[in-house]
Amino acid sequence: MAGMFFGALGAIAQTAPAGQDGAAIVVTGTTDRPGEPLSRWKRAEADDVIVYSDGDEGQLRRIATNLEKLHGLLDRLYRVRARTAEPPRIEIVLFNSAKDLRDSGLRNIGADEGPFAKPFVGQRFYDPRPSGAVLAIARADQVIETDTAKANNADCGDTGAADNDGESDAASDCIGKTVNHPPVTRSWESILYGAYAQHLMLHYVPNAYPRWYFDGIGAIFSTVVFKHDGSIEYGEQPANLTPILRAYGRLDTAAVITGSYLHAPSKRMDWTPYHAWLLTHFFVMSNLSATDRAQFAQYLNAIDHGLSMAHAAEAFGTMAQLRREVRAYAGRPHEYARTVKSNATYNPAVTTLTQPAADAMLKQLVTRG
Repeated sequence: MAGMFFGALGAIAQTAPAGQDGAAIVVTGTTDRPGEPLSRWKRAEADDVIVYSDGDEGQLRRIATNLEKLHGLLDRLYRVRARTAEPPRIEIVLFNSAKDLRDSGLRNIGADEGPFAKPFVGQRFYDPRPSGAVLAIARADQVIETDTAKANNADCGDTGAADNDGESDAASDCIGKTVNHPPVTRSWESILYGAYAQHLMLHYVPNAYPRWYFDGIGAIFSTVVFKHDGSIEYGEQPANLTPILRAYGRLDTAAVITGSYLHAPSKRMDWTPYHAWLLTHFFVMSNLSATDRAQFAQYLNAIDHGLSMAHAAEAFGTMAQLRREVRAYAGRPHEYARTVKSNATYNPAVTTLTQPAADAMLKQLVTRG
């Protein structure tokens, strides 16, 4: 089973077949009724998603279109339409702010990410309900601090800690120097697209897989770009990868592959979606050697058959070679992205909800199961 899973995700690195025209997004919902005031909430309905937003109508239309395009891309890469049943449409709620999201009452029930470093926790709420999954995020870019102890240690070399290949970085003298690591931003749309990819992964790829891989698939599709010519680019390196890895530590390949980072956090690395992108991209979208492909397939098969990640990691031997390869992959320039041409067209319409309808929608999203 895991071999099939590896094969399906391995297709991400290949050229997908030509797509078909998409159906226009049709929006339904409660509009203005006599005596009922309109709310700030709008509802966009499509074949695969229902999106609510209390923001700009044009933005909602664009987001609904992009999610349908992303679904079409994942459909082609994962071949999901060959399956006999589609899950109920996911309902996505786009809140105005992080505070509004926290105050919504929505809570993560399943498919937890990470565990990520603190700045990356709670950026989206997801509940894979049988009656239809719910995903909620805030329409606000995340600000990530990079002025961390690990960044300062990397600059000054005052720890002498070994890196992924077992060798220490050369130390430098920070006396008399002022080191400044400004914060960076993470786009809320990237969080949304990554979460949607993970949603489909849960429904269409039922095999067991390590959590880091789930994190990584979301990170790979978080950088999707929808171009004006209809093409879709995916898998590109996330913005600010280098300062994030500097601030939260180089990828500790062995700790992740064996799963030790889950119960005994690595001293060299704080796990983030950026680390997940790097490791998963290496296995899924790089030009792996035949040996690496065979070892990774064996690793996934072992996990799918119930073995621990530590036991499954024995497929890689001492992992010395793997650690060197992953570190080299991170340090070399690459053509990370893949581009797929799409002929699908969408023409979304947006309906404004009345205040009673908006209140009922928010209550239902929180309480139904």
